[in-house]
Amino acid sequence: MFCLSRHLPRLLSSLRPRTRTLTTLSARRPLLSLTPTTQPKISSHPALQGTQVRTAKRNTFRPSHFVRKRRHGFLARKRSRTGRAILTRRRLKGRTTLSH
Repeated sequence: MFCLSRHLPRLLSSLRPRTRTLTTLSARRPLLSLTPTTQPKISSHPALQGTQVRTAKRNTFRPSHFVRKRRHGFLARKRSRTGRAILTRRRLKGRTTLSH
């Protein structure tokens, strides 16, 4: 039989929201640092203070026939169940080229 008087304190403690005290928050991280930061600013304009400015474009595509065949080739498609499903979908659609 369920005795409410015995379980009442535990039930009430679980319903109460847990609040953090100021001492536990200040122990984790300081609210204000006392020493000034000497990090260089990216830009002096206030709109660009939180953004990264990158000037150089990067060439991320470096084509390789071996990697293309390994990832998207016919034998790679035949090897897995989802790849075989791709091949059957392309056959049903009437594609002349099934894969690389």
